[in-house]
Amino acid sequence: LGTDPLNPDTDGDGVNDFEDDFPLDPNESLDSDGDGIGDNNDNDDDNDGLSDSQEILIGTNPLNRDSDNDGLPDYWEVANGLNRTTRTLPALNILEGAHDSDGDGLSNSVEYGFGSHANNADTDGDCIPDSLEVSWAQSTALNASVADVSPSDALLLADADKDGMNESELLGCDLEGVLADLNNSTIDNGSLDDDGDLVINRDDLCPNTPANVPVNDDGCSTEQRNANAAPSADTSSNLGTGMMLLLMLGGLALAGGAFLILRNIETEGEEIKDLITLEEQNVEALAQAEIDSDDWQMPVLDSSPDSASPSEISAEDLAKCPGWPKETIQSYLDQGWSMDQLAQYYQEQVEENS
Repeated sequence: LGTDPLNPDTDGDGVNDFEDDFPLDPNESLDSDGDGIGDNNDNDDDNDGLSDSQEILIGTNPLNRDSDNDGLPDYWEVANGLNRTTRTLPALNILEGAHDSDGDGLSNSVEYGFGSHANNADTDGDCIPDSLEVSWAQSTALNASVADVSPSDALLLADADKDGMNESELLGCDLEGVLADLNNSTIDNGSLDDDGDLVINRDDLCPNTPANVPVNDDGCSTEQRNANAAPSADTSSNLGTGMMLLLMLGGLALAGGAFLILRNIETEGEEIKDLITLEEQNVEALAQAEIDSDDWQMPVLDSSPDSASPSEISAEDLAKCPGWPKETIQSYLDQGWSMDQLAQYYQEQVEENS
């Protein structure tokens, strides 16, 4: 290493050699992203594609690739218009990674893994919905007569199987006749997710979870965990028996209330999914937009308290985004946008597509 065995701090920068990433450079001692460039000379200390100055401007952590620790890197959340500072969507009470922002049947985490756009239900603009393209790609692995297609290629390429013809032209926007063949194929049921809680059947201890209810890693909601809890074995006294009876009665009452609440949540969840739509021109612009890192002006979605509720969207607010229905504006507010940020974003889209 060339360090002085008689001097614990060879370069005299105040950091001991065994803790110093650059023990021979008095101007550097830390390399946060391990790229061989000291933090003092590195303009992207976490190597996430956003410069330190950009991260400071938009409120993310320049030393952490995932500032809100939601599993979605800062650069990807910026590119897809997601919340970068809060991991849970306050209006929906679910993790942002588990949310389906564009209502295409794929969660934000799944879209990140495949490289598709979280706010565009048809990422490659070929008229085939993203979720249908993923299902078709997975079906090719079960059919030895066709070339395997990866879900990423299906989502990002119009001609995913590279046969010289776009799938939408050959099979139609609904891939007619392709997915029907799956009924005759052997499918590993354990790899499916029947209740849609993002925990596959093989690992799901609670396979009948209601839709849009937060669950733990075992696929169980709070109500299901309580219902599955083992009762106390101490029934030796009349007092214990009486308490157990009271608890059971109370549990039934709570279960009835929980059912009504869950049904309301499910209804609201379906309405929210139906409301998260964009005009075709704006959707296409979002899908093809590229980040301009030299002139970045992305708002910080910090879920501030001034976000409007459905009853607070005024005619003045609607006038700021002409052509957008109240439901579309509310869906953005639910994800943490302020009305001023949304108005600015609307104007930017109009200017880009005019």
